[in-house]
Amino acid sequence: MKLTSCLERALGDVFLLIGKECPFLLRDLLASEELAQVFSQSVMNVLKVFVGSPCGLNLRNVLWHGFASPEEIPPKYCSMMILLTAGLGQLLKSYLQNTKLTLAHRSFITLANLEDLIVFPDVTYEVLSVLEEVMTKSAFILKIMLPYWEVALVKFKSHRFADCAILLLTQLETGLRNVFATLNRCPKRLLTAESTALYTTFDEILAKHLNDGKINQLPLFLGEPAMIRR
Repeated sequence: MKLTSCLERALGDVFLLIGKECPFLLRDLLASEELAQVFSQSVMNVLKVFVGSPCGLNLRNVLWHGFASPEEIPPKYCSMMILLTAGLGQLLKSYLQNTKLTLAHRSFITLANLEDLIVFPDVTYEVLSVLEEVMTKSAFILKIMLPYWEVALVKFKSHRFADCAILLLTQLETGLRNVFATLNRCPKRLLTAESTALYTTFDEILAKHLNDGKINQLPLFLGEPAMIRR
């Protein structure tokens, strides 16, 4: 997940060598003439197969929306992504040497108003030990996804908070998708990512209304305090 995220941002920086406004969607970024000019169309086609198209492996969306369990992503896919990323670096180096251009990386976002987060209590080691026990019994957490939660706690304890957040965000969406489908009696919305169907993401899960105009039961179930802090 981290690799696909970093790759997407890096490709956006490369796009801005030539283009003016970076596409918002990864699939549009990968389909851009600007990146094909830098890396070649054949290389971009390989990237589309792995991370940028519902008709391919679509690893980025499958992972970031919490569809894949730890056992469902073979190590060879990770190895291939690492090799692809390294190869892109070599191609970019050659392109910059030939064009005499300089790659400028966009600045990172700084979170403002952090004092607002003081409303949340500190998570002590005592609380973490309770969470470890609760995780194994919670109906919210799919058993097949439990390893993600266990690793998230390990990352939290080692102060790797970004890694922890990445894991928890995807699993929060997975758990809420299950509750959403149950409360709204639409079991088909639990479909995994398929090339022929739109899958259910946070945008729909947390919306006030369903696509058919009916009231979404999830916000009512969670209550206003939970929705305000979502």
